[in-house]
Amino acid sequence: MTYTFADHGSDGELPKHRLYYLGLPTPVASVAAPISAGANTVTPSSMTGVYLGALLSVMDVDQSHAEVVTVTAVAPTTFSATFVDPHAAGWIFNSSAPLYWTDHRDFDIEWNGHRWLSQPITPGAISNQPDGQSGTFKIADADNVIFPILAGTNGGELSLAEIWEAAFSPSNKTPVPDDVVQVFSGRVDSAKATTDQEDSIEFTLMPPVQSDAGELPSRLISTLVREYASQTDSFTSSGGATFTASLTPVRTVSVTVNGFPATIAYGYTYTVSGSVLTVSPAPTSGLAVTWTYFHL
Repeated sequence: MTYTFADHGSDGELPKHRLYYLGLPTPVASVAAPISAGANTVTPSSMTGVYLGALLSVMDVDQSHAEVVTVTAVAPTTFSATFVDPHAAGWIFNSSAPLYWTDHRDFDIEWNGHRWLSQPITPGAISNQPDGQSGTFKIADADNVIFPILAGTNGGELSLAEIWEAAFSPSNKTPVPDDVVQVFSGRVDSAKATTDQEDSIEFTLMPPVQSDAGELPSRLISTLVREYASQTDSFTSSGGATFTASLTPVRTVSVTVNGFPATIAYGYTYTVSGSVLTVSPAPTSGLAVTWTYFHL
């Protein structure tokens, strides 16, 4: 059975927009240097999922000294937090990347203590199956934020997924809905990259009852990760603006110049055409340039 909606209360409210929550995990990262208890600023192997206010699950490699810390400051390659325990060299951590989205195109929606960010989402059908609900939806990933997280976590398999319908009365022009009804609660079954009209990620959702290992789909890795692998090329600038990849890129994850992201905020921008990266302005001779991308 496919869900449909109507104004049963005759109050002029119709569910017009959906709210999407995804609890995507982030890859485990490590920190080479040991730290003592207290406030520390550290340089991890990856900053994926690290943001101001993020909760990080921390432990030593032998799984001792487990704790949860809150990120108090971030920089391009470091973060700061206060630790209860000391941690030995090579300690590890990971985070979760809670994503709050809405397919409302006019403004973000404020509800349940969160800001649900307006995103270019194409809603898919939500239906009842013999073992529960299933559904799909697709979101554009033009800024390459979602793809790297998914590629490092088996396409987000088994991540918690919840969807609500937000109702607005005809006279309500605020970002706060008049009524919200949950229409899906389950997990991500798989995610894959699509290229119809624009780069996007299509999520397939599965019933919540499929939660034990014996009930999971037979594949061990998602379509997303099967199709792509990552590569980082490192260059030393000779004063030119172009750099050639060692493999054939299909999607750029990041570009850094002298250790900083190549963005307007750090003084650089970049474009990619085939296997050629162009950085503007051309990095000064001797500066380090890295290009991380996914390839088939």
